[in-house]
Amino acid sequence: MTRSAASRWRRHELPLGGGVVHEARSRAGAQVLVAPLPGVLRTHAMVAARFGSVDDHLPDGTPLPPGTAHLLEHQMFQDEEGDLFDTYARRGAEANAYTTATSTCYLVSCRDAVRENLGTLLGSMAAFLGTPESLARERDIIDQEIALYADDAASRGHLDLLRSLYATHPVREDPAGTKASIRRIPLGLLERVHALAYAPRNLVLVVAGDVDPALVLEVADEAVPARRGAAWRRVRHAKDGRGPQRRRSARLPVARPQVLLGARLAPSGGGRALLRARVEWTLLLDLLFGDGGLVQAPLFDRGVVDEGFAATGEHEVDHAYVVVGGDADDARLYERELRGALAALPRRLSASDVERARRRQLGVRARRLGRAEPTANALLANALDGLAPGGDVACLQAVGVASLERRLNELARAEWAVSVVHPRV
Repeated sequence: MTRSAASRWRRHELPLGGGVVHEARSRAGAQVLVAPLPGVLRTHAMVAARFGSVDDHLPDGTPLPPGTAHLLEHQMFQDEEGDLFDTYARRGAEANAYTTATSTCYLVSCRDAVRENLGTLLGSMAAFLGTPESLARERDIIDQEIALYADDAASRGHLDLLRSLYATHPVREDPAGTKASIRRIPLGLLERVHALAYAPRNLVLVVAGDVDPALVLEVADEAVPARRGAAWRRVRHAKDGRGPQRRRSARLPVARPQVLLGARLAPSGGGRALLRARVEWTLLLDLLFGDGGLVQAPLFDRGVVDEGFAATGEHEVDHAYVVVGGDADDARLYERELRGALAALPRRLSASDVERARRRQLGVRARRLGRAEPTANALLANALDGLAPGGDVACLQAVGVASLERRLNELARAEWAVSVVHPRV
């Protein structure tokens, strides 16, 4: 590595003996994070744009129909030679992409041709090559995805719950959009979105594997050209009311009912406040609803819940919620017992319970050490929110009983909505 190249890097020591992460900016402004893992067979690379399904307006106020981020994701697998999946397959690489509420991520995993695959991954972000033919084809593919997920109990139940929790926030919309909404998205609008949301300074590249950071930065400099003009600026969503229905139900081809209870939480804003909220809620949900948790254990012992019982949540700058539940033999009994357990949440937590949950979560993070894919996922999650590598571990180690009790009291005061998917008779 030359002295001029070395001067561009910032070095981060990861906690728990996780090694070193090198951070730099490409010449065009994209953030680059590299975690060298000597001896690891596969290199895992991810590039993400801070643009997701909740981004329903351009910065100038132009509305974006539901499914815009997802349709753009589908269009980005094109290059001058055709389908990028074919390009990756010829090199023995695996590629994929996904859209979340706040980002769109593209990834490639490979043993060989790391430089070539990185160049293809980053080069595909640089230009929008959609055509009327590719747009029509991807709309048809998304139509099939929408139909598939319409019969998926987990997807339908979760979406119904969000529509009860939120009246207007776009998190209540299916990230894939609808068959009607994706047909309201013209090619020119996708091109405008790409120019803004995929600007280099809105991109994050993360690479984990047996790779030289200098090579990664060299490829990023070559493959990500500088652009003129304004970059993406996310439009924040005002606080909205709750959905008109507090209870929703559906009938799908499932063997057992699925019962989900959800509560909307107060957003925590961005930066370290967001990181702290995520860590504290992760700890609290594990302590209450994880295996052997304060709520899970009694319900499991009485046969109300089984191994599929779980709690999860999403915590972003302008929305936050938790979801609890699983499959049931008797939907009414399951809901009644779970509501009773939530109404009887303790008001105090013991230091030993908090420490046990903390150690379990530290163990989760320790198990990803030395593994390319989970290392890259963790680095990307922090980077997308502007946080330093390993910041979640330091925050986890600092959480005290009092801060978790404040979250517990927030949960105890929450109003719950319910979504039930019944077997189709």
